[in-house]
Amino acid sequence: SFGVIQKNNEESNRRTKVLQKITIELFAGTDIDDSIGRAVELICTQCGGDASWFLPIDFGQDISYAEGSVFIGLHGWLWRDHRLVPTSSANITEVEQMAKNMRIYDFRIRGHRKPLGTIKTSFKFTPNENTLSLLHSIVSLLELTISKHEKIKIATSISTEIELAATVQQSIKSQETFFPKGAEVSYHYQPSRRLGGDWFYVFEDTTRENLFLLMGDVMGNGLTQGLVITAVKSALDMLIASNKGEIDLFSQLRPSILMNLISAVTRRVLTKSELTMSCIAIQYNYGKGELKVCNAGHTFPVIVRPSQTGENEVVQLFRNQQNILGNIFGNEPIVAFNDATYSLKTDDYILLYSDGLSDVKSIKSTVFGRLLLRKLRSLDLEVGAEKLKNEIIEMFEYYTQGVKLEDDVCFLVLHCQNDLQQKQAIKIA
Repeated sequence: SFGVIQKNNEESNRRTKVLQKITIELFAGTDIDDSIGRAVELICTQCGGDASWFLPIDFGQDISYAEGSVFIGLHGWLWRDHRLVPTSSANITEVEQMAKNMRIYDFRIRGHRKPLGTIKTSFKFTPNENTLSLLHSIVSLLELTISKHEKIKIATSISTEIELAATVQQSIKSQETFFPKGAEVSYHYQPSRRLGGDWFYVFEDTTRENLFLLMGDVMGNGLTQGLVITAVKSALDMLIASNKGEIDLFSQLRPSILMNLISAVTRRVLTKSELTMSCIAIQYNYGKGELKVCNAGHTFPVIVRPSQTGENEVVQLFRNQQNILGNIFGNEPIVAFNDATYSLKTDDYILLYSDGLSDVKSIKSTVFGRLLLRKLRSLDLEVGAEKLKNEIIEMFEYYTQGVKLEDDVCFLVLHCQNDLQQKQAIKIA
């Protein structure tokens, strides 16, 4: 009885060591193709198979380059006569003919999304229970190894896509320096995570009579946000580039036209998604002192105006609020967007912001937006757009100290100087 127990323990220890060796071998594979080749070899060397081979569903191929070729995809592998070779129709046919009178075991190998192929192994004699158990263990460890390789590949791919999307967002913020006749613009952008959902866009028309500011907030998170922002930026870039020809497209451009364009882009990109995007577009005409606003579900912009009473006048621009962008209407017809028009005065300030600024709460659970509207009444409006922006940032940071941001914070300050004749640079700080 003691001898049987000792023998079982020895067999268990031997099996554990074999499994450790197999695990190390498989996980040391450089990719899925390499790991499958190693598994084919281990099935024969550790389980005593006469031959083992892998037949992929989709064979890989050689990609030729100037300095040689690189194999991409999965080989067919064959282990026989103590060596591993890629399969060919000739050697597989030969092996299968020889294995007709042998015991053959088939294992279908799967990846995360689809089957990769089949491993077959032949035995001259029917394997015992321990050998079959080890054979199944090798296949199970192979599938774990495949899963590891696929996760690394997905993680690498996602990291690359996030890097690309973050670069696109940075390019949206980093506009060129403009020289409008009567304005100063400064912005602040603080994403809550590396890939945010807020964006803005600033440009001046070719007549140098109008300044356009756009801001959007894609609801949700992840790579889809970057996809939407990339599509919107590309559409706006193409619009501006197309105006460099002989036809002046900007002569009839209005915020509602821009919004209809952005709406068409977002509906196409978000066809089957539940994501939506709020957006606002404004047009400031220097000579007329006029502001046109098209608002699609975004937070209301604010006019801050000096007053003779000693307290600044703060006016929320809420007229003609329209539906948020996205696929919320299903098959209903697309409704055209409209503009609301406001008159401006010299030294008026326009504040555009996302709800990440207004809705953030302090430790006492009160929203910053209420404090901001109240403080704007007493701020010094002779400081200019950049200094006013910095004052708002200081208030925001003091108000939210100790509070983790759950949403992106984005706002722009536009200082109207429509009676100035000299050129003033838009300051992108």
